[in-house]
Amino acid sequence: MMQTNGYAKYREQSVMTAGPGGLVLLLYDGCIKQLKLAKIADSEAQKTRVSSHLIKAQEIISELVNGLNFEISLSQQLYTLYEYLSYELVQANLKQDMARVDTVLDMVSDLRQTWVQVIQEARQLEQTADAVMAR
Repeated sequence: MMQTNGYAKYREQSVMTAGPGGLVLLLYDGCIKQLKLAKIADSEAQKTRVSSHLIKAQEIISELVNGLNFEISLSQQLYTLYEYLSYELVQANLKQDMARVDTVLDMVSDLRQTWVQVIQEARQLEQTADAVMAR
């Protein structure tokens, strides 16, 4: 129990201190975790748990949609992609189709990796700008 409370506090602190880029990474990580847990539950023939994990993954995708800023042109493309991922998760849940889960897992993993690169490049640009301003 004490360990669970410690983890919950750590997780809450992580969310509270993460910048916008970090929050997106946390959402991608959460989605990947739920998809992997769904696959494990499927291998154990735990259909109710599979469904629960897939629903949680859908909810995370919905949060990613809610966080889009449509003043940025890329947001429309991300919206279309997130809608596709959500559709695939609904179909995977209805049909207990792990191939669809694998597809979504691959795509979310790729998005996460791309987002890591974006954050790294943004930090590098910020450091360069800071160095120029310090001169």
